[in-house]
Amino acid sequence: MNTRTLIITSLFSLLIVVSNPLSVLVDCNYQVCGDFAVAAEKKPATRKKLGTVSLKPKQIEKRLKSVDSLLTVSSVAKHIMENSNEEAKDLLQKAKQKHGLAKKALEAQENEKASKFLGEAEKLVFKAVRASKESVTTQEKKRKHFKRRKKSVEALLMAQKRIFTEKNGSAENRIHDSAIMIFDWAIAMADDDNVDEGISTLREAYTLITTSIREMRGGEIKDRIITFETKKDEYEYEIERNVSLEGLVHQLVREKKLGKSTLKAINGHLDKAGQLRQDAKDIAKNGDYEAGLNTMVESTRAVVYALRRAGIYIPEP
Repeated sequence: MNTRTLIITSLFSLLIVVSNPLSVLVDCNYQVCGDFAVAAEKKPATRKKLGTVSLKPKQIEKRLKSVDSLLTVSSVAKHIMENSNEEAKDLLQKAKQKHGLAKKALEAQENEKASKFLGEAEKLVFKAVRASKESVTTQEKKRKHFKRRKKSVEALLMAQKRIFTEKNGSAENRIHDSAIMIFDWAIAMADDDNVDEGISTLREAYTLITTSIREMRGGEIKDRIITFETKKDEYEYEIERNVSLEGLVHQLVREKKLGKSTLKAINGHLDKAGQLRQDAKDIAKNGDYEAGLNTMVESTRAVVYALRRAGIYIPEP
């Protein structure tokens, strides 16, 4: 293909895109579709043109088929349904509803209304693709953050084991064993696409190990201290930690064969933790975050007791 032919072909393709933006989304792969949709969604001129097309029945029928393919069999639709967040899936579902309304309007010979519904369906598809791309970007960032935190915990686990052996010989290293178990759970969660839970669980292993190292070195290690601008921020952090630790308890109960008396004790601690957690939330609703925080810490302490009964040793908060 010579240069002149290539230019003519490119111009022809451009004319197709300008006259019918949805044709690109029906036929292209997801990455190209996503970039095109985001660009189109950001341009007011593009949005204004959508839906202002021919009201002839045959033209509307062609658009119906084109949008139907986009919503059901295109790579865009498949990607959104298989890999996207709930927002993108919800937008795609709304687009399908608008397409259904357009079909009914055309059958009733209400061409203007049919065209209007199709235009709305097209806009929703663009929004769904944009939401889907944002979801993918966010997940990639979270996975990178998880990998960085994972490497830190791995290094700390090796350091804790070495220091413990130097100071205690062959004695049982309960904290290390507990941290390893938590660490493995975090990896399993991330592998199962629960990256948020994996990051939260890794943080518990990180805190457990750094606390152990600091104590063994007589406080000489300088761990990074989390600071909070307000009591509200600290309260919200403690809620997240509380819920994360309770999730570990439930994980243990599912995976370990515990006796009835142990389960009863665990449930007792969790019941107390749940009541204290609700009390803390009620207090915080009135704006007293310091008192809410203190009550939430008591709730976390009850969860820690439950963890200990289940076989994980964690220092009290």
